[in-house]
Amino acid sequence: MTKPGGVLTICDSIQLIDTPEFEVSMNNFIATFHEPYYRSYITDNLVERLEESGFEQVETENYFVSKYLIARKPEII
Repeated sequence: MTKPGGVLTICDSIQLIDTPEFEVSMNNFIATFHEPYYRSYITDNLVERLEESGFEQVETENYFVSKYLIARKPEII
């Protein structure tokens, strides 16, 4: 659980919205590494999910095949 005023950072795989040119590689990853949930992950809207969970100022940064999400939990006033 992230405390009010805290920062949550996630590093995971890129998604199709970030780099559609890697779609073939992402689909091959599913088959090669037997990752049945990866297809759902690469099409999910993580920014929307974080905002629905109460986070603000959600930023994303991509580095080759990695995606970082940085989100802030608002302070309680």
